Amino acid sequence: GTVGTSWAELEVCGWAELAEMAASGHVLVESHTRSLHFKVATTGGPEPVFWHPETIPEHVDAANRTVLGGNAPVDGGRWQPVLTDLAASRHEIARHTGRPPRWLAWPYGFAGAGLDSLDTELGFRGTVSLKASRFTAADTSFQVGRVTLTAKTTLEQLASIFP
Repeated sequence: GTVGTSWAELEVCGWAELAEMAASGHVLVESHTRSLHFKVATTGGPEPVFWHPETIPEHVDAANRTVLGGNAPVDGGRWQPVLTDLAASRHEIARHTGRPPRWLAWPYGFAGAGLDSLDTELGFRGTVSLKASRFTAADTSFQVGRVTLTAKTTLEQLASIFP
């Protein structure tokens, strides 16, 4: 949902750049949800909006349905707005890179067993945690690690992660 825009004081790559990186074979373009990277107030403090699908704003759900042509993916009950968002993310990535994403990196690191079981129905192979580690296509774990790189990541930081 933020492709080609500014987000958190960073310029996000556009679709042409992402497609080029994906075509290189060195970069995986995967899902991080389409528009659910924010928290909502709860009695326990701020929590990821996808844990509380009833709080997802109608305009967010409507925008995701528009991307999908109004079609809703699998019947997810209370989780339907989250599943619609994930389906829209998969659709957009596949449309622009030629390949649907296989991995989902939940904002803030994880979602929980209920949502993880539903995201597999949409075609995700697994989820990517916040644990800094490498993984390959041969890995069999459902949850693998990732290395987060931003415009602020230095070569020294990268070298310290993977010496």
